[in-house]
Amino acid sequence: MLIYKVARSIRIIFGFAWLNGVIAAKRNPLWVISYLITPFSLLVLFFVWGGESLARNAVIGGLVSMAAMNGIGLMGDVAYYKNFVKLQDMMVASPMTALHYMLGLALSGFLFSMPGLLLMLLFAGKLIGLSIMSLLVIIIVYIILLLSTAGIGFTVATFVREERYVWPLSNILSFGLMILPPVYYPYTLLPSSLVGPAVILPTSNAAMILQYITGLMPKLPYNLAALLAILGAETVVFLWISLKKSQWREK
Repeated sequence: MLIYKVARSIRIIFGFAWLNGVIAAKRNPLWVISYLITPFSLLVLFFVWGGESLARNAVIGGLVSMAAMNGIGLMGDVAYYKNFVKLQDMMVASPMTALHYMLGLALSGFLFSMPGLLLMLLFAGKLIGLSIMSLLVIIIVYIILLLSTAGIGFTVATFVREERYVWPLSNILSFGLMILPPVYYPYTLLPSSLVGPAVILPTSNAAMILQYITGLMPKLPYNLAALLAILGAETVVFLWISLKKSQWREK
């Protein structure tokens, strides 16, 4: 019975992720390209300005920002499905639960971002050189960060009554999570008083981890296990809050 429930949950999550990720990307590939513009523009800018040295940090920043952009971008899907097409109300009548719904959306963000992720990993392999272990850590941190930022996006979307308000909020969140904190630059450039707050932000936390495991950063402000624990705990908290705020009428 337990195996059946688990298998059904996986089928529901992957089915919804395929619908909102792969099929949506096939119907409108421009959305996939739009998520690549910012990280690749900054990569080109850093390469022209500072050569391979700055471009290495830009690659890590691009990986982090792609995960965050796709996670936060799900805020638009949540608001659209809930307020405009009323898809959430229809899903309530199905075997889908709120957790299935959110994990399916988050997985769709991962599927949506795979072309950019693979391309950025190719640049990372060329500019930095990736071992099997560092590649594995990058993918794990990428998925955790995507879930964390998706939780933020889900939570914010519950307060949005009209879809048009999603886009400015998405841009503000993107600027606050990806440009201001040390994502495209090392945390050592920050004043010591701002390092602690930077660790709390999931994007800069993830960037520190990736810069460290790829050899771009010789040391971390805290040990690696602590940073991973903070990032994981934030992901759980953000998803839990979004579940509580989802107003999903469980059967």
